[in-house]
Amino acid sequence: ASIPRLTGQKGGPILHVNADAAGSFADIFSFLKESPLKAILGNNVNQFSGQGPASTHLKLLIPLDHADHTQVDGDTTLKQASFQVPSWKLAFNQVQGTLHFTENGLSSTRLSTYFLGFPTTASLQTVSTPQHHTVIQVNVAGQTSVNQLVKFLNTPAFPQLSGQTAYQAQLNLHAGKKDRTPSTLTIESALKGIKIDLPAPLGKTATAAAPLSVHLNFTQHGPMNVYFNHQ
Repeated sequence: ASIPRLTGQKGGPILHVNADAAGSFADIFSFLKESPLKAILGNNVNQFSGQGPASTHLKLLIPLDHADHTQVDGDTTLKQASFQVPSWKLAFNQVQGTLHFTENGLSSTRLSTYFLGFPTTASLQTVSTPQHHTVIQVNVAGQTSVNQLVKFLNTPAFPQLSGQTAYQAQLNLHAGKKDRTPSTLTIESALKGIKIDLPAPLGKTATAAAPLSVHLNFTQHGPMNVYFNHQ
């Protein structure tokens, strides 16, 4: 780390810090939990964990008279990292890409990862709700199989279903200290590639579309509600 200059401005002296660090995603995650981002991440973020190698470039502007107004600007490069929420049985493995963070949130235009058993791409942004809560939003697009969905949703196996299909998913992490809204995961698919070996009107060929939406609400202790909407 370097401290190139200490400047005086109307608001008082400001400490400029530049740092480069190589270590683990777990170390970076611990830093984010204690940084000015903690107001956004909240207490619920203690459920989240990260592992794997990571390198970070960090800039801090620290008003010495008002350290709570610290400005943060950083980029973390992930290589074969992982992110989990064990109580929710969520896991993103082999994560690669760059995660940008400021005192206002997290973002990434493209991450490659494995989710629901297959390689996927993901993007991440921090958004505000009409209630002025901050939400970390993860958008995922990829492929998955019937077996992987059954395993993830913890539902009985359906031998009449087989195949693989494309899907889009959105994970909304409500982690702010004053936000009591459950975090959610929505998975949507046209089910093209999935064969349902049942009599009409329940059955379908692998080439036919049958839009499905799965919506999960999460609490601190795991999934609270699961909703299915099948057309």
